[in-house]
Amino acid sequence: GLAIGLGGVGITLRDLVGMYAAIARGGKTIVNTSVLAFADARAFADKHPEALIGVGSDPADDVFLRSLTQTGDGLQLVLVRKGEDHHLSAPLFGLHHGMNIALAFVTALEMGVDAETAKIALRSTPQISHRLEVRRQADGVTIIDDGYNSNPAGFASALDLLALLKGESVFVGIYRLFPRSEEHTSEL
Repeated sequence: GLAIGLGGVGITLRDLVGMYAAIARGGKTIVNTSVLAFADARAFADKHPEALIGVGSDPADDVFLRSLTQTGDGLQLVLVRKGEDHHLSAPLFGLHHGMNIALAFVTALEMGVDAETAKIALRSTPQISHRLEVRRQADGVTIIDDGYNSNPAGFASALDLLALLKGESVFVGIYRLFPRSEEHTSEL
């Protein structure tokens, strides 16, 4: 069994139950090492270090995210796992997807999928509708649809992507969905 901790806003009781269940079956828990800042996750990791696979941006992590780059075609990553560099690409936009891609790749390898097959699968990952979705039109216009975005970091990612893409681009986003949005809009 495997359990994956993404590490967004924290670790939930459901996450911990999944991690313990995976270990009870002799499995591993794959986590974004940023979740280890939370007391419950740190306690779990300290109790079961042999069952934990940490994925993060520190060279000391089990799997090290050496680089993450946004290009006009998607994300490019270099992961180091067991001393081997893995060059990954996915047609997803927004650096926030980088860790999710890394976790998915490591999970596939831990489940017995060979690295080349996992890399091919990542290259065909579908974009997520309205989540920094890039649609290139026949007339050369590129639409960046970020209609579900509701936070300053995501909005900033969309603006960065707009600057990166070549040619005529149109950005579609909804941003005023949280408190202090006017303050953040003026900052951006």
